[in-house]
Amino acid sequence: GGGGGGGGGGGGAAQSVDDNVPLVHHFVAERLAASFPNLTANQVQASVDGLVELHGDAVAFREHVRDFIIFIREETAEENEELYAYEREQAAREAAAAEYQRKRLVPGLLKPSATMDDVDADDDRDDDDDDDDDD
Repeated sequence: GGGGGGGGGGGGAAQSVDDNVPLVHHFVAERLAASFPNLTANQVQASVDGLVELHGDAVAFREHVRDFIIFIREETAEENEELYAYEREQAAREAAAAEYQRKRLVPGLLKPSATMDDVDADDDRDDDDDDDDDD
């Protein structure tokens, strides 16, 4: 009798798992949407649908997850470019400041009235001026 009750309990557990699929589907979709706000609702839905549909096929499931990760990396790469743009601009400003300091220490490389902003413009003019002086 106890074995039959256990079997019935197992059937009930299987039924409750089936009932939980929409809940898990919704939960995973919410988590993905919150974690990756750049994804559209359709992209999130397609990703979660694939996870649910492919749960029985380990190879296909793994490929689906891999494709999702690659897609996310491609999408965020564009956003990361903006983050690195600031760092590149900062490095360029620091290089210009170092160049200005180097020129400031060597007499005659800068005009007495030259400022940090003039360094780039002076570099271009100095090349032209040197050509004129040699003639």
